[in-house]
Amino acid sequence: MQNYSASLKDALLFRESSNDYSKVNDLGYSGGYQFGAQALETIGYLKKGTSGAGNKALDDPANWTGKGGVTSKAEFLANQQVQDTAFQENTDFNLKVLRNRGVVTDDTSQQDILGYLAASHVLGATQASTDLSATDAYGTSGQEYFDLGAATFSGAGGLSLAKAGSSDN
Repeated sequence: MQNYSASLKDALLFRESSNDYSKVNDLGYSGGYQFGAQALETIGYLKKGTSGAGNKALDDPANWTGKGGVTSKAEFLANQQVQDTAFQENTDFNLKVLRNRGVVTDDTSQQDILGYLAASHVLGATQASTDLSATDAYGTSGQEYFDLGAATFSGAGGLSLAKAGSSDN
């Protein structure tokens, strides 16, 4: 697991939920990072095929895999550590997709990588890699999140994000 900028994590946590790990919005996105069913299925917290029901899938304990000891939405919302881990896993997945699509290469600046990772959080990595002007259900653009993520780059510490996600973990 790659350790991305703590500033990126903090910025997205604040933007998504004002640091409220128990938040559920009116579209059913849940937790501090406002995860939807599709993302949670992709990273293994929901059973394969259950996200087809949309975010309502989060409400059925039978859909949860038990990963991280979480067997329901209530347990997910109450577990900050699991949510932080899920954020990291989702970010790892998004970085792999961005690398596989050629958006992130060894020559991509760390600032741009953080921007694409933030945009991927709101749009998904495939959409973020093709159209940053795309928006979510609330009208928030990928470009807005790209700018947020890029702004978290401090230049200190020199994380090697361009090489991260290049191996199959």
